Amino acid sequence: MLEWINIFTAEALKQKRSLTGLILVLAPGLMTIFNVLVGMGGYYGTKSSGAEIMKTVVNNSLNLWALIMLPMAMTLMTALNANVEYRNNQWKHIFVQPVSTWRVMMAKWMMNISMAALSHLIYFVLILFVGFFLCTINGQSFAGSLDYGLLFQRMSLVFLGSLLLITIHSLTALSLDNFLTVMAFGTIMMISNYFVGQSEKYGVLSPWAHPMRLQRFLMEDPHFWVLLAANLIGSSLLAAGIMKVLTKRQITA
Repeated sequence: MLEWINIFTAEALKQKRSLTGLILVLAPGLMTIFNVLVGMGGYYGTKSSGAEIMKTVVNNSLNLWALIMLPMAMTLMTALNANVEYRNNQWKHIFVQPVSTWRVMMAKWMMNISMAALSHLIYFVLILFVGFFLCTINGQSFAGSLDYGLLFQRMSLVFLGSLLLITIHSLTALSLDNFLTVMAFGTIMMISNYFVGQSEKYGVLSPWAHPMRLQRFLMEDPHFWVLLAANLIGSSLLAAGIMKVLTKRQITA
């Protein structure tokens, strides 16, 4: 247990020397600026009630986040996290340390999950700020205009639905030592998901579509529990298994 704590602490300290910390704040920040500009452009209308404004803000914020910003941010964040080790052949230094290499790899995966969770929490708060700001400039009351529990539930489902996506990006970033290749993979998958994810038949097969489906349809989705289990259990099993394979092969920069 102590070794796990030490390894995870070391991973957290490494983030101070990388741009990953900036990404987890920048991604929700950019979405907030976009939502504010859209609202100030008259998208919500001056006659909209506070409840109507908040409903639109929440739906737009979560849909755009789950469909576009989340995959982009996770691709960049996992790529930067892995690049810390590929830069200057840091893997060779890790392999000679008296610690389990598999645990080091798993700690990197857990760090990506933790940073994603923090980014979602930041975005949750910023959505409330956007709603309050737009209600104010439109002369509507923010108080009582939002079901906070429902918003938190939907935001939590976006995060939980992204676990498999984050795991795949983490494994890709750790497997490939070329930053541009990792980014290209993430971009291609995000674009293809725009078409595949909208399919009722095949959308459920795309991990990039899970965050959107879970938060949008909630338990009304017939595949709700399957998707949730795939992300909660499947992501852990996939990470543990693939990391075991990665530790057995030589990783070179």
